[in-house]
Amino acid sequence: MKISHRILASSFLLLLFAGSSLASGPDSCRGKIIFDSLYVVSVNKSLPRYYIRLVEREDTAEAYRSWYYEFQIQQSISGPAFQDICGESFSSFDEMDNDDYPGIEFVDLNFDGYLDIKMFNDRAANGVNSGYAVYLFDPVAQRFSYSQQFSDIMGGYSIELDSTKQEITSSGELGCMGGCWSIDTYKVVADSLVLIKRVHQDQQHPGEFVLIKEQMINGILTVTSKEKVKWP
Repeated sequence: MKISHRILASSFLLLLFAGSSLASGPDSCRGKIIFDSLYVVSVNKSLPRYYIRLVEREDTAEAYRSWYYEFQIQQSISGPAFQDICGESFSSFDEMDNDDYPGIEFVDLNFDGYLDIKMFNDRAANGVNSGYAVYLFDPVAQRFSYSQQFSDIMGGYSIELDSTKQEITSSGELGCMGGCWSIDTYKVVADSLVLIKRVHQDQQHPGEFVLIKEQMINGILTVTSKEKVKWP
């Protein structure tokens, strides 16, 4: 079983190893436990700290290996879980749990003042892009809810958050031996994302690429420039 002692870079987060047994989770989470940690998280200063138990399971019952992650969220270290989250991961934490690519982050992704969960769940074949599952915290329900839209834009090699402008910039490689890529900037409106700017390079013919810049103008994403470039 893998034990993580690393303190993540957040003034709200303390990471502890939990050695006691994990209570039974959702039926969809199955397999041998290979990672087990307890995170003590202050989602917001107005709320009590949450104890979030993260477990990774490896299932080898089928012809191929599968991985599942499970969160059990408690309001006290010995109390029952008030929320249990289970999801499938297409890669093991071992592929991403390091200083450059943390496997889990607690970060305010929608700029509402509450920490959300950003959970690694895939590593692209090109070894550059990664995939994440995002669970946004709902301050009214006081629960984490999966966001497909936020999860979709986390797939890439770089995510930049601008809390002042309330924008998220996602960069990803799209193939062509590194020659095709996209940098997309989204405006966060409540819990939704609006694409406001895109810069991308695409291949038109072998050895011939085009660099396209788009900007939101009067509510419409409009091409502002387009030029041919050589790559590499």
